[in-house]
Amino acid sequence: MALLACALASPCAGCGESNGLYPAYGQVMYQGEPASGAILYFHRVGPDASGGEAALGQVGSDGWYYLESGDKGSGISPGQYAVLIEWRQGPLRTRRVETAKSVGKAVAREGKPLLIADDRLKGRYFDGTHPRVTVEIKAEKNKLSVIELTD
Repeated sequence: MALLACALASPCAGCGESNGLYPAYGQVMYQGEPASGAILYFHRVGPDASGGEAALGQVGSDGWYYLESGDKGSGISPGQYAVLIEWRQGPLRTRRVETAKSVGKAVAREGKPLLIADDRLKGRYFDGTHPRVTVEIKAEKNKLSVIELTD
């Protein structure tokens, strides 16, 4: 009987990975086109946010992203998340002044450039105190709603 209970429980256990992560994916669009290259950062919010867990997804040329949780692997833990989005586009350029401020003057003097590009969204979707997008991740495969970026 115990063997039967174990066999019945086994398919449910297979819904997520042994690391507690569940698949999550979705699409990001801008003016009806894929927001190719945009990066999504999922940060846990609410009472269980103290773990500081975050997941990352990069939008492909087809508009789809799939979440990764760093060293833990593919997927994300169940919970409430704020979704921060940045979409770097335009020419890369070097900013030595910002490099000096952020990593020190010695690094800036070494001539190691910090290449950056402007956020096409101008930070509108990257405000952690007032996120424009929030989602709930469930303990199952999560196909998230399409995120339609606006100006």
